[in-house]
Amino acid sequence: MLKRPEASFRLSDFPTSGLVGLRITFAAYSSNITPAMENKTAIRAFLPLTFIFIISSSVFLVCRPLFTRWSTDTDVLIIGNIILFLATAISFYLYYKALLSKNAQVILRMVYGGILIKLVICLVAAFVYISIAGKGVSKGAIFGCLFLYFVYTYSEVAILMKMSKRSKHV
Repeated sequence: MLKRPEASFRLSDFPTSGLVGLRITFAAYSSNITPAMENKTAIRAFLPLTFIFIISSSVFLVCRPLFTRWSTDTDVLIIGNIILFLATAISFYLYYKALLSKNAQVILRMVYGGILIKLVICLVAAFVYISIAGKGVSKGAIFGCLFLYFVYTYSEVAILMKMSKRSKHV
């Protein structure tokens, strides 16, 4: 946890004017890991999911004629990919915060919250699409989004499992 900042005083060399130079430094945290380092770790761990998003979006854009021949709506795939990426980012953030916690209740709350948020976002997106499209629902696009859901979820869990092995808290 965060500790109250501690002040450390160091007297520097006496200047010729007779004034004492006083240097005050504050150590905001007692551990060697600063929040900036933790953020870099989280961002670095999230990069594979970003690459999955970029690659899958590129495939959907480049192979649009192929998906059209398979009667799969690429616009639905692209929008579904964006929604899944955002839902995964939110759940990854909650899971990562759970990894940093020492409290079991906080860990459970964050993990279940991440699962629930991702599930609700996907259900609302599917419901909105089905209600708007009516009978013109692209089953290929729905199964494509389901495949993307599994890819994102598997990658997210694999990354977090590697991180939890290195973590001292979980």
